[in-house]
Amino acid sequence: MSAIQEISTAIHTIAEGEEDLSQRVDVAKFSNEIAFLGNGFNRFAYKVSQMIKRVADDANNITKEAQHIAKANRGIDLHMNNQSSSLRSVGYSMIDRKRRYLGRYFAHPMMQNRRAKRDDYKPSAVRVTQRYVP
Repeated sequence: MSAIQEISTAIHTIAEGEEDLSQRVDVAKFSNEIAFLGNGFNRFAYKVSQMIKRVADDANNITKEAQHIAKANRGIDLHMNNQSSSLRSVGYSMIDRKRRYLGRYFAHPMMQNRRAKRDDYKPSAVRVTQRYVP
């Protein structure tokens, strides 16, 4: 096989999608001009294979980092749900205490008007206690 045919075969092998970037041309047996062309091909094939290797490594690193971020987000979400639940519990407790206090306040004999009708009570007191106090 001639020198040009050997270089041409290596180029076509890569170009046709064989995905074999290990193709190299043995330049030791060629004349200066053809050896120069063969060296250029070898450098090109090496650089392309290194670039593909770097892209694959970067893609793997990005995937790992994305998984790490997703895991951290799940932890934050769990923590936020716990905080939300705690705050909701405190809020309900405060509302319950307010209702009990105001219920006792409005139920106190000094606060009751025996002649008052149900409609005479302030709507705000009813809203707070959730009941009418006779």
